[in-house]
Amino acid sequence: MDSNQYATAIVRAINIACEESGISTNALALASGVPRTSLIRKLSGHGDLTVRETANIAAALGVPIARLTHVKGDDRTPVAVSA
Repeated sequence: MDSNQYATAIVRAINIACEESGISTNALALASGVPRTSLIRKLSGHGDLTVRETANIAAALGVPIARLTHVKGDDRTPVAVSA
């Protein structure tokens, strides 16, 4: 898996976590401290999330960062990781 695929998998995991928790992009931006326009752009695949942003997003979603960053081999499927 290359870095672009990994970044895509992280975005996918964030989107899944948002859907599961019912949090909107606006609420996630506010809770994570990531500017709304930056978050929308990055979750649309236009730019990369930093480690700090990913950690802040995980905290805002109430999930361990590992839930967003651990992915299976080449299929880009997020792996559920318990706390």
